[in-house]
Amino acid sequence: MDLRQIRYFLAVARERNFTRAARELTMTQPALSRAIRALEQTVGADLFVRGPRSVELTEVGRVLMAEVSGLDARATTALHRARRAARAPGRPLRLAVRGCDGGLARRLLRECAARIPGQKVELVLTEPLAQPAEVRSGRCDLALIRAPFSAWGLESETLLTEPRVALVPMDHPLADRAEADLDELAGEPVVMGPVASEQERVYAAGADLRARPWREGPTVRDSLDILPTVGFGQGIAFVPRSVLPADTHPWGIETVRIRDLSPNSLRLVWHEASTSQAVARFVRLTLEVSDAVATSFGAAVGSG
Repeated sequence: MDLRQIRYFLAVARERNFTRAARELTMTQPALSRAIRALEQTVGADLFVRGPRSVELTEVGRVLMAEVSGLDARATTALHRARRAARAPGRPLRLAVRGCDGGLARRLLRECAARIPGQKVELVLTEPLAQPAEVRSGRCDLALIRAPFSAWGLESETLLTEPRVALVPMDHPLADRAEADLDELAGEPVVMGPVASEQERVYAAGADLRARPWREGPTVRDSLDILPTVGFGQGIAFVPRSVLPADTHPWGIETVRIRDLSPNSLRLVWHEASTSQAVARFVRLTLEVSDAVATSFGAAVGSG
């Protein structure tokens, strides 16, 4: 039994679903299933009771869970600290960002640059589902992540909180409306961007504050692919306004404010075991300048 198998086992145990665990691990569901089967052969017993939509730990699985639950976190922390120690002093901090948040990240860095003499920050474009893993592994020092996300092993502060809007095709009944209620979109198929858990899926559907009828529309690999998918009439989507282009008409999309939709928050994330003074200084100064950045994006600053 190796650490990779332990990591896979813990992800399935947390999510209680192979598909969601595979998304969190950024791997395919069949590959994860094969890995768990191999682990069960090593142990000599089933670790999960498999149902049509979820899985539960067996008694043997619960015993294994109690024994290994801290191993992955300790190994990740050790790797993070070793990688940091291996880098030269004065190296650039590495900040993981999604492509749609690149403009916002550059504004944050411009605001911080004058306050951190000599400290360079390198932007690393990453897929949304890979961002937490980039920080946990130590490949990146920090990340800008849209909540909700899997926060185990991570610390974070909220930089910006902003409303989400509904994206609808231009021929949608609500396309000529500036504002609407969430109930007016009941039963609509919702385009799913990259999600790693049921919590993220429900949030993306606008059903996190209260249960509401909705249908799952197409799933896209990148949040930028949501625009053409909505424009082609395959569903609606709920997204923060700041990630959208200034003009959505070329995509065949209208934006509609939704009165009772939960907002979106952008969080600055770092490893919980980090003792880097450079990371701490960057977090502190980024929080100080986030008000100016929020104003420029027309967003409200959230509390940490």
